[in-house]
Amino acid sequence: MISKTTIKPIRMRIQEKRKQIAAQSNVISELIQIQGQCRKELDILLEEERLQKRSFSLLINNSKQTEPQPAVLLADTSK
Repeated sequence: MISKTTIKPIRMRIQEKRKQIAAQSNVISELIQIQGQCRKELDILLEEERLQKRSFSLLINNSKQTEPQPAVLLADTSK
């Protein structure tokens, strides 16, 4: 039969391992939350970049359409 003096240290080691696992689980949960926040922030930054590129493209296209055309000199036919 196993004595109580043998069982107690084993139980204590098991409790310590459970505490370690719980602490690791908490860290993993926090890391998952941080990862989710980082993904959201990255998505926002990528969307902002896309919108800036689109705005710049529209600005360039708009400026090309509104550029003053070179003046056409007509011959003076009144003489």
